[in-house]
Amino acid sequence: MGRLIYKVQVAVHGSGRPYAKRFNARTFEWEYVGTDPLGAIRARGERLTVERVAALGRVYGRCVLCGATLTNEESIEVGIGPVCATKLTEHVRRST
Repeated sequence: MGRLIYKVQVAVHGSGRPYAKRFNARTFEWEYVGTDPLGAIRARGERLTVERVAALGRVYGRCVLCGATLTNEESIEVGIGPVCATKLTEHVRRST
């Protein structure tokens, strides 16, 4: 689980261009890293699966999507907080 985790977002205000954020496992926050890693992410990056997100959440005890501490027993077991689980489920449904 030592690989870097990035998420690519599109700027909603201003340019509308993609940029990257890197997950910091010590602070459980997404840190802005700009556009520099985008080429490497496109070339070698793997999309996080729902299973991988859940596994990381169980390891860290935090929701990897938003960084919130998992406190509910069901959320701890699943590895994703209830709000993010709903969003993730909706996203998976739309993309299939």
